Amino acid sequence: MKINIISIAIILCFATSCTQNRAAEQYEKAMFYLDSLKNTDHYAKINDAIDLLQKSAKAGNAKAQYELGNLYWMNRDSLIPIERDTLMAIQWYEKSADQCYAQAQYSLAYIYENARDNLKNSQRAFDLYKAAADQGFVDALYRMGRIYQYGIKDIVAKNDTIALKYYQQAVDSASTAAMLALGLYYYSENTHKTIDLLQRAAELEHPEAQYRLGLSYMYGIKGIISINHAEAIKWLELAAQNGHIKACNELGDYYVRKYGDDIVKCSEIAFPWYEKSLKIRNNIPATLGYGNAYFKWFVNYSGHNDIARALICAMQASINYRIAENMADKKNINFMMMDLGMDSFEQDLKNTFPFYDTATTKFKLGLLYLYIGTIRNDKNALTEGKEWMKKAAAAGSDQAKECIRNHYYLY
Repeated sequence: MKINIISIAIILCFATSCTQNRAAEQYEKAMFYLDSLKNTDHYAKINDAIDLLQKSAKAGNAKAQYELGNLYWMNRDSLIPIERDTLMAIQWYEKSADQCYAQAQYSLAYIYENARDNLKNSQRAFDLYKAAADQGFVDALYRMGRIYQYGIKDIVAKNDTIALKYYQQAVDSASTAAMLALGLYYYSENTHKTIDLLQRAAELEHPEAQYRLGLSYMYGIKGIISINHAEAIKWLELAAQNGHIKACNELGDYYVRKYGDDIVKCSEIAFPWYEKSLKIRNNIPATLGYGNAYFKWFVNYSGHNDIARALICAMQASINYRIAENMADKKNINFMMMDLGMDSFEQDLKNTFPFYDTATTKFKLGLLYLYIGTIRNDKNALTEGKEWMKKAAAAGSDQAKECIRNHYYLY
């Protein structure tokens, strides 16, 4: 009995359909197990979950291939029996991306964009981002906007028209990152639109948008937003609760300005925000926030000849400024601007407020150590004070230069 070509095709299609259905079932069951352990920390089914995921991925299920790639790329759970392996992640992402699975295309593009050495492939990253964006994948739409806003050397020329098109598509798909990027893009020409987009993103709980909206209310934008500290604090606190370092520091700075003459109140209300910032990540602005407060108290107490309290504050201020300087030295950068990461939006809003630069910090360290050395008759502190004053002068501090000229006998 002969089996005709049509019959064979039907049998093959049926077999393929069965394989695909089986792979889909395996994927769904694997993800059920994985989601269950995320919610309950119950790992009894973890081996079954990984086994089913691998079987589904090997059978060609694009979603399973993507999820397996995720585990090789991002797994940090020691109880999940898959060790992080970038090459394995790429292998499974590639299989999924070949089936036009947009999430895999995006993840693979991210690796190729940010990898080092021989794995970095900017052209391949761009192609994958575009393929995902063409399918409407919102993160890829945003990323394409960034690419065209800034360009990629030898691959993509900067093109604001195309950048805005992609950003707007991402915004239309409720991308908070695109709302923020588009808002900042319009800042110089349409500040009303900037604030509208920041407001939308902030209400959708984007921490950076919450921080920038809070900053706008803290300092005001002429003709757009009046200073409103209550509204500023509301948005800054939301950003801080979402782990935003600069929002924590801004709240600390605000309360130091407000309660700086009251050590107890300042310590109770301002310092916890600096502490929160430092718990998120050691950073120079939070350390300087402490130093700034203690230096203010040192000046106040020394001016009233309250030597005991002035000495305590001088020592605390010097410790914090020294820590900031050490962090700056390790990074070998212009530490305030790099660590704050301020752009034109932030600088414009905060330009009426003084900032510490490395020369000023060194000058203050010189003053503090000279004071400590004089009060305690400590030759080592005096020597250190002189050295910091010289470093401050070399860094461009006019105050340090004047101090050295007027008190040359100290040096």
